[in-house]
Amino acid sequence: MLQAIRDRAQGVFAWIIVVIICIPFALWGIQEYVGVQEQTAIAIVDGDEISQQEFLSAFYNYQYRLQQMFGENAKQLLNDEFIKQQVLQKMIEDKIIFDKSYDLGYRIGDQQVIDAIQAVAAFQTEGQFDKEKYQQHLRMQGMPTKTFEFKIRQALQSDQLRSGVKLSSFITKKELMHFLALKRQTRRFDYVTIDLEDFLSDVEVSDDEIAQYYNDNKHQYQQAMQVKLEYVLLTFDSVASRVVPEQAKLEQLYQERKEAGQYFVDEQRKVRHILIQVDDQDDQKQVSEAKAKAEKILQRLKQGENFATLSKQFSDDVTSASLGGDLGFIAKGMMVAEFEQAVFGLKNINDMTDLVKTKYGFHIIQLLEIQAASTKSFDEVKFQLTRELRKHTAEQLFYDQSQQLSDLSYENPDNLDVASEALGLEIQSSDWLTKQGGQGLFADPKVLQVAFSDDVLLEGNNSTVIELSPDRLMVLRVKEKQEAKDLPLEQVKPQIEQQLLSQKAEELITEKAKTLFQDFKKQADIEKFATEHHLILSRDQSIQRDNTELPIALVSKVFRMKKPQQDKPSYAQVTLDSGDIILIQLNQVEEAKIDQSDLENQVQLQQKLEAEQAHRDLQNMVTSFKNQADIQVNQQEIK
Repeated sequence: MLQAIRDRAQGVFAWIIVVIICIPFALWGIQEYVGVQEQTAIAIVDGDEISQQEFLSAFYNYQYRLQQMFGENAKQLLNDEFIKQQVLQKMIEDKIIFDKSYDLGYRIGDQQVIDAIQAVAAFQTEGQFDKEKYQQHLRMQGMPTKTFEFKIRQALQSDQLRSGVKLSSFITKKELMHFLALKRQTRRFDYVTIDLEDFLSDVEVSDDEIAQYYNDNKHQYQQAMQVKLEYVLLTFDSVASRVVPEQAKLEQLYQERKEAGQYFVDEQRKVRHILIQVDDQDDQKQVSEAKAKAEKILQRLKQGENFATLSKQFSDDVTSASLGGDLGFIAKGMMVAEFEQAVFGLKNINDMTDLVKTKYGFHIIQLLEIQAASTKSFDEVKFQLTRELRKHTAEQLFYDQSQQLSDLSYENPDNLDVASEALGLEIQSSDWLTKQGGQGLFADPKVLQVAFSDDVLLEGNNSTVIELSPDRLMVLRVKEKQEAKDLPLEQVKPQIEQQLLSQKAEELITEKAKTLFQDFKKQADIEKFATEHHLILSRDQSIQRDNTELPIALVSKVFRMKKPQQDKPSYAQVTLDSGDIILIQLNQVEEAKIDQSDLENQVQLQQKLEAEQAHRDLQNMVTSFKNQADIQVNQQEIK
């Protein structure tokens, strides 16, 4: 069960788990700011409300996931309005799927919930479920255990329905062969390029045009609002560095563990051996030969020959043979029973056993050293105890101080001084920032979202506690701000001039392309046509759909063109991102021949197509459910 949950941790369920357990600390105390009055629901789905707090939790988490996936590039993706709509639709779909899964009879047992929670890495210590860590994590999120467990149950139950749809999707061999035929289809064509650069020299832009465009589009040329922030950071490392465990507590912990037998060390014996190997498949003759060989070696040892020398020469245990047969120290329980019994039956140093038979073969064992059973001293374990006690104390202290930071920054909303002095935190300052963010801490979307929120930016309050990571917390406030302002014309004039030149050139090239395309469809000699019109000619192109060498817009257009009929080419034109326009002459379409043998090595392709089909099936199901549901959305509250 646990492995199954881990295996599924790459899918929808993992996404849900992340959302549940990673509610940002940016939402700490949110009820104090937005929850004093009765909240208006963001949406109502079949009578069930999606609250502001639920929505903001999911919104912050989605921003954070984008930041983790795309890093600095996330700034280009973080269109708040788009993300908010995406998040809201996801939450609506989740509610509908959960309700439908219940109606369809899906249920999750208590043990499944327990297994799922215990499989979450955030709740584990050294790979094992840690109940104290689990409870502490929920306390820090301010989430009751029953609420969390219900959310897990919801997630698992919804995932059952999703998985059922996905597992029922399949691709037939005929569909797979059809897809392969399309994928391997080859299209041969020629094309000419009309270069936008050739038209830039034919256009001009006056100062009046630039000024007019500037006045009509001032909103495009603004310096965004900027803020300087001041903030305090509470980190687990800084808390731990101030923790010095008391000697008395260390000694008490040592004594408790000593009495529990934790520091008892069993007797250990250092031995070496010579092994004459016997396999399970060996017949009686081979076993007898191996035993005779071992007996001869034993006789030579009894006659005084060197054990290490004979081990290197004869032992089948290659690893220990290179060390003269040395196996190091062993304790009871480390070796097979026959070997262990022989070792601990030896009385004196340098004593040797007779032949010892195990499943590995015949051994000759010599005792080299005895370490008597003992108990580790306090000094031997002091470093380990200090580290453990410091970590345990620091975890509790970090939790207490995080609560204190939350309380003090809320109770004294117009400054960070009180929290700084009480907790010994340095008040730090940022450079000027816009909503697009900056470097380090200020590339985090949670930080930017809070910094530019109405409560912090307009009301001048401290932020709530922001969780940068599980062991780093932040509270910020706006120190200075500069309102958005229009950039002067002189500063943006070159940019506007280039933009207007490009627009005029694009108008010219578009008109020119219309005329040329009509002639292009009538031409009988493409080389002559290209030469007469001073165009760039590319001949004898032959591509399949996965071509990456040509512009993607060109490849896409070529494969959307009608097939040539009766040896007559077909024609099309396409505009590239660069502004260049391409005129295409499609000469031939070669169909790929696909038979049963082509399917033999297409397991991954089939899985990919089935996954895509499953996604379409799931989306169709969700769309059907949504059409049947009563959904009310309060768009004003989203903004």
